Amino acid sequence: MKSFCTRLNPGNIRIGGWLRNVLECYSDGLLGHLEEIWPDVGPDNAWKGGNGDSWERGPYYADGLVPMAFLLESEGLRAKADVWISNALSSQRPDGDFGPVQNDDWWPRMVMLKAITQYADGINDEAFYGRTEAFIDRYFEYFRKNIEQKSFSMWAYVRGGELVSTILWMYDRKHDERYLDLARIVLDESMDWYSFFSSMPFELPAGAYLPWDAFQSYLERFNAQYDDPMKHRRYDDPFFRIFHQTHGVNVAMGLKYLAYQYAVTGNESYRKTLHSGYCALLDHHGQITGVFSCDEHLNGTSPEKGTELCTVVELMYSLEEIMRITEDYSWMDLLERLAFNALPATIAKDGCSHQYDQMVNQISCTIAHRGWYNNLDDSNIFGLEPNFGCCTANMHQGMPKYASFIWLKGDEGYRCLSYIKGKYILDRESGLSVAIDSCYPFSGDAEIHVHADKPCRAKLMFRIPSWASNPICSAGAIPEDGFFSIDREWKDETLSISFGIPNHVLRSPHGISLERGPIILALPIKKDVKVVKDRGRFSDYEYRPVSEWRYCISAEALENARITVCNDSVSAEADAYRELSWTDDGASCSEVPSSPVKGSKETIHLVPYGMTDLRIAVFPEIGD
Repeated sequence: MKSFCTRLNPGNIRIGGWLRNVLECYSDGLLGHLEEIWPDVGPDNAWKGGNGDSWERGPYYADGLVPMAFLLESEGLRAKADVWISNALSSQRPDGDFGPVQNDDWWPRMVMLKAITQYADGINDEAFYGRTEAFIDRYFEYFRKNIEQKSFSMWAYVRGGELVSTILWMYDRKHDERYLDLARIVLDESMDWYSFFSSMPFELPAGAYLPWDAFQSYLERFNAQYDDPMKHRRYDDPFFRIFHQTHGVNVAMGLKYLAYQYAVTGNESYRKTLHSGYCALLDHHGQITGVFSCDEHLNGTSPEKGTELCTVVELMYSLEEIMRITEDYSWMDLLERLAFNALPATIAKDGCSHQYDQMVNQISCTIAHRGWYNNLDDSNIFGLEPNFGCCTANMHQGMPKYASFIWLKGDEGYRCLSYIKGKYILDRESGLSVAIDSCYPFSGDAEIHVHADKPCRAKLMFRIPSWASNPICSAGAIPEDGFFSIDREWKDETLSISFGIPNHVLRSPHGISLERGPIILALPIKKDVKVVKDRGRFSDYEYRPVSEWRYCISAEALENARITVCNDSVSAEADAYRELSWTDDGASCSEVPSSPVKGSKETIHLVPYGMTDLRIAVFPEIGD
């Protein structure tokens, strides 16, 4: 099997511009202070040798902390990461198992292994690589000896493919076919996600197949049968099959398992089903942000349904793995839509709070009942751990992993997949580096400064997004297979790349929206802020609307919206009308009216979706 493309080591990346600001806000916010304010990952966490939480929260937190520490070259974050990784490595027992002895679940170890491999890449030292490889090999030997008698259950059964990420990391380093054999064992032991994506069995919201109250009653009876029910929740039980295959985070993770199956079998059916399966999922549950509704289970296409934060970051990682393995870079448009819209919208701009569920049309963030499947009434407030703490631990992996995916190295050469401002060292031996100066994604223009300490021949490939109109590269490169490709000897050269970014009207089953390149533009709603639990910077907040949000608009008005690009943002003005029939229940707006009642004409101001807290992004459509 051929080698897979690889990311740049984080030490070779110097992110700048707006993304640098986002990463630093997260670092100065919850990521950098979570161990001080949240006992679940504090000093007593079992992954650090204490008696506290021994399940997924420590590994989830480390999975975002580690790449962020190296990307930002932060001594403080690095010190925190050192503690998590050193404790994990030193916890290995003679039989090869590692981690808290009070919890023998396979699942959290899969996540911690991802953090360990990222740490090794950040250190980028052969001696530490050797220690890491020996640690993982001992654990894999333990796995082989014990998987038959201690088979996957519950979350490990559904998410077993997460272990394949580490297996392929080892294969990339050693090219030993035994790792591919192990990957096959893991995937065979896990839930069959290929059947799910090839048939899409859940076209309706999850409640149509498994009413939550009925599931709760069943669960009570089920729990009474076993001393340890978690170990008996298997896919062969119809209740748990429906529960797990409609669970948003499971679905987001499961998508990349088809790419893993393709990697270890070479069967084209797995690769082809990636696109058709995800398109079918969006047909029935898609949101304009590119992700699907899941509050916390699949819940249809209405922009008033919720999407869990963990789903967004796990889908981003799945897309990165899919592209790395299949070399199908058409997925990058979707990854950027998530990174620039869905993810920043659901984390507070200062990085000090987050939502569990976001809504595309979100007129308030309050403790109130909404039309969700099973999430609690506080799920869309901004806080420390609304609804459930998994997102608190897991939310920070999205942006640093995306930043490390801007350049990929493959057999052909180096691919630039995004144009975020920064410096990227491609090859330390020759000193080949690329500095990008841009306001991307708000502007479609970029200056590319290529430097080599000594003349160096390399093929550089620059992605052309699917939305680009009239793409131009000053080097005279001809667009080919979605890239500008330039194969030459480099020393010092400056290129310019320009992508026209047209206004595009995005149609959903419920209304229309404005997108400009990868950015969705939304109507921001002014808010009144109420502290519902005071923790200083890390408080819980409710937001209520204090400006008008009921508007309808024509497709022509959106197409002709007046665009202003200013530094690291973009805005638009468009002519719209008050909508006189749109209602709300005090917490959520009703369905977008299909036959809007037009009131007075006004000019509305639209901003990037990711920069809003309260917003309308899907509007009722009127005739021209």
